[in-house]
Amino acid sequence: MDALREKLRISEKNLEEVNAFLLQKDNPLINRVLEIIDKYGGVEEINRKAKENSRLENLIKRLERKKSPFVKDFRLAYKTT
Repeated sequence: MDALREKLRISEKNLEEVNAFLLQKDNPLINRVLEIIDKYGGVEEINRKAKENSRLENLIKRLERKKSPFVKDFRLAYKTT
């Protein structure tokens, strides 16, 4: 198992190359990703919204709006927690 785990190791050279790619100021891919993150309020805001949206009561509300047949099952599960 340790031999298999060792195959996951990223060499320092490869890690340096990844970092160089990510940190290039003229990298259009990363620049676009950063624009999108900024558009939605930054990392902390995105994570806050994701946490809020993943709460069971909020998921149930979304299913209700979509008239999902699974709402009753989720309501039962929510009441038993």
